[in-house]
Amino acid sequence: MRRREDGFHDLASLFHIIDLGDTLRFNEHEGEADVLTCNAPGVPTDGSNLVVKALNLFRKHTGAWGGEGGSRAPPCARIDCAAPA
Repeated sequence: MRRREDGFHDLASLFHIIDLGDTLRFNEHEGEADVLTCNAPGVPTDGSNLVVKALNLFRKHTGAWGGEGGSRAPPCARIDCAAPA
């Protein structure tokens, strides 16, 4: 691999688009806490999950679903995560 005058090496990259990603479905549900389900073993489904943290930040910063400044208590969310097989 050639070294350039600026001390860096030439770099050749190859990119390919792949269909890889989770499908998330959010629904309100009757209950006292958010519920997260996932079909991938080992994925945490408690408050340590980044999806749950993002939902709570969304509520806090937008006031949506009764977050900070909202006029009502937030409804609970049921989040179903389908990870690619």
